[in-house]
Amino acid sequence: MSKKTDLTQQEVANIVGVLSNPESLINVAAGEMRDCGGQPQTALGGGNTEAGITVEVARGSGAPPSNTAPANCITGDDYPVLVLRSGIDSLYLSYPGELSFSKSLELNILKEQARSAIELEQAEAVYKMPGHIFEVHSKGSGLFSYILSDNAFRISLSGMGAKQTPLAYVQIKSDWLVHRGVLDAVPS
Repeated sequence: MSKKTDLTQQEVANIVGVLSNPESLINVAAGEMRDCGGQPQTALGGGNTEAGITVEVARGSGAPPSNTAPANCITGDDYPVLVLRSGIDSLYLSYPGELSFSKSLELNILKEQARSAIELEQAEAVYKMPGHIFEVHSKGSGLFSYILSDNAFRISLSGMGAKQTPLAYVQIKSDWLVHRGVLDAVPS
């Protein structure tokens, strides 16, 4: 189905002139500027050479391929945004308290086991809790003496007698949050 439009003689002459002289089309495009995120960008063929491509090559093949074009230049309804999934990436909690002597001793033994040169001993450096088996890392992190992790949690525990840091700083990982939901992912 075609739509009939009435063009003036001057408009027809302009179109025929541009189509019969492709050089004028390139020159018109070189003078056009677009607004892409507040920074003006020269239109295709803008009289510049990019990555060694001359205007003649650009004229024949279009713009050089690029994976660095800013996303803010893609505007309008031609490229609608479709959100596939949204959620919380990680959740961080801290718990006050002090580590008991017996737990500190147990974690020290597991930490030394994790430092072993024998891989079998390293593999046995785990702390078991109902529903979780945590790997005990060979080193602490910053202010925390012990690091325990599994696929759902990363728990940083302060050493015995630490006064300035919380007992535990817990990261609940994204996979666990998606699987359980935010409210059910936080252990009571």
